[in-house]
Amino acid sequence: MGRTSTNSVVYHSYTISSNEFYRCWCECRRLYDVRSFVRSISSNVFNRIRKAVQIEKLEDKVVLFPNAIYLESGKYLRIKSDPFNVGSQAIVPENALNGTNNDPYIVKTMRFDDILPVLKANNIRNAIMKVDIQWSEAFLCLTGNQTFDYVNIPVVLMEWDPVPHHRQRMKIVIDYFTARGYTPTVDLCKILNISQAFQSWPGDMFWIKLNQSEIC
Repeated sequence: MGRTSTNSVVYHSYTISSNEFYRCWCECRRLYDVRSFVRSISSNVFNRIRKAVQIEKLEDKVVLFPNAIYLESGKYLRIKSDPFNVGSQAIVPENALNGTNNDPYIVKTMRFDDILPVLKANNIRNAIMKVDIQWSEAFLCLTGNQTFDYVNIPVVLMEWDPVPHHRQRMKIVIDYFTARGYTPTVDLCKILNISQAFQSWPGDMFWIKLNQSEIC
């Protein structure tokens, strides 16, 4: 990705490499990482993150939020994980719980706007974003108006997986980003046909504000 005028990355994902931290260092000043994962592998994941941060000398540039994005904060929800892909974990909204009960497959939720006080405290007004949260993108949209209003986010890289039983959620995502002036693209600047969103869009796509991104 070419250099932009952003000063931070808001990152929603489950796996991250030292290369991605290095790119953050090259392209921005700070990384805000919201993630939830199975706690039985959490030690290994956090060790990888910590090692990547130390290697790239980014200790004062990275903020982690160990939560799942949802409609309400402070809820405990079960997540399901793909045994063949450690990064593929989705929350089960219909199964709210009272606490973790030491169950490694239970995560605490947050609204996307919950990160806004941290962004304000660090004077973050511009950012790029990566979103890879297994059909929870709609929850990000439905709880993030204040953050999108406050922070200029000209580029959003998103994993696109419109499986039939989650198409209504993905339609919320399309309506939200188009209403905010974003254009769906692939390879950054090739515009996608919205009418083909559930037929031919690629697994990784971009939402771009063409008049602000200084990319296309």
